[in-house]
Amino acid sequence: GTISFADAIDPACQLAEQGLPVDWYSAGKINAFARGLASYEETRRVYLADGLPPAASLEGEVQYLPLGQLGQTYRRLQSAGAEDFYSGQLAESMARDLQAVAGSGFPNHAERSAGL
Repeated sequence: GTISFADAIDPACQLAEQGLPVDWYSAGKINAFARGLASYEETRRVYLADGLPPAASLEGEVQYLPLGQLGQTYRRLQSAGAEDFYSGQLAESMARDLQAVAGSGFPNHAERSAGL
């Protein structure tokens, strides 16, 4: 059988709304990439609250890092359909965001090569 796009994306919507579970691994990865994350306003806001990476709980309780507008973006896709990503309001919003980043000269950007 098949399911609708709206049903298929629903689990991703729920996970995005819940946030990223902060355990030792995710906290370590965010810490390792903190310099790059700090280069952009939105990644700095989401991943480096108060300028610091999140810390995993020592008591073992799961904490969740809110993921900015990701849940809202997925819900938008769920209601408007996948085409919104390519030619709708979401596509226009992403184009504006990318233009703003491109206009900033991509701070701290370094080209990487796969070394083929």
